Amino acid sequence: PFAAMRLSNYEGLDGPVLVPEAGVNWFVAGHHAKITLQYRSRPVFDVKDGKKVETDRKSELTTQLGFTF
Repeated sequence: PFAAMRLSNYEGLDGPVLVPEAGVNWFVAGHHAKITLQYRSRPVFDVKDGKKVETDRKSELTTQLGFTF
C-alpha cells in the first residue's frame, strides 16, 4: 500500500491545490512484474466572480502493469 499528497500553487488560481492519492502495488513473478491500482481525488475548477476556484472533485482510478525481462 502507498499514499501520497500533492500540494501545489499555480499562478492562475487563487489558492493552493491539494490532490490526495492512495493505492496498492502487487508484485508477481518474483518481482519481475508489478500491478498497481491507484485512486486519486482531483479538483475541478470553474470561474466565479472572475476568479478560478475549485468547485468540485472527481475520482480517478488508474491501473498499471510493469514488467522486466
